[in-house]
Amino acid sequence: MNTRRQFLRGVGVAGGVVVFGSAVGEAAASDTSGAEGSTPAVGTVGPAPVSAQIFDGAAPADVASAADVSVDVTAQRFDYTPSTISVHRGDRVLVNLQSIDVTHGWELDGYGINVKGIDLSSPKSVVFTAAYPGSFRFRCSYTCGSFHPFMIGRLVVHNNVRFDASLAGSGLVGAAVIGGLKRRAGRADASTAAAEAPAAGAPLDDETDAEPASMEDDA
Repeated sequence: MNTRRQFLRGVGVAGGVVVFGSAVGEAAASDTSGAEGSTPAVGTVGPAPVSAQIFDGAAPADVASAADVSVDVTAQRFDYTPSTISVHRGDRVLVNLQSIDVTHGWELDGYGINVKGIDLSSPKSVVFTAAYPGSFRFRCSYTCGSFHPFMIGRLVVHNNVRFDASLAGSGLVGAAVIGGLKRRAGRADASTAAAEAPAAGAPLDDETDAEPASMEDDA
């Protein structure tokens, strides 16, 4: 009975590890937190809306320090530098936007984020969670000249290999625990059966209890 209880307890622990890992993944992928003084920008990609914080000028120190990735992006006719931003799924991303010529915008396809009014005297910053993997274009959302439609960059969100590997590892650990407990239960049952079996050559209970035949009966 003790072995069976250990087995069931191990199954529960392994299941809890996997469920906890899945819950962490969901929390990282659906962060929609806001902050006082920020402008929400909501998109419709994926299972949950994406929320962003947009600030005039630099982001507050506490917001900036909480970011996993911080990128300074310069806007000028008719491109962004850098033109590609690479992050991992679940990263909290801070993008600091500065124009060095005329007024520009920064609109991120798929995430529903649109930062407007980026000019020489008014830099902007935006913070959001890279919730969905893939390649997403960002573009100038303010008409800045004849080649305005070609002012495009890319946000590349890679799958978080370390996070995915940790979930896989949790599953493997759970499987190993269950397998080990099953083997222990099997050995315990075999030992119990062996202990209860009569030794080789030992008389059966009926033979042991039978009384020897009387000589007088034969006479």
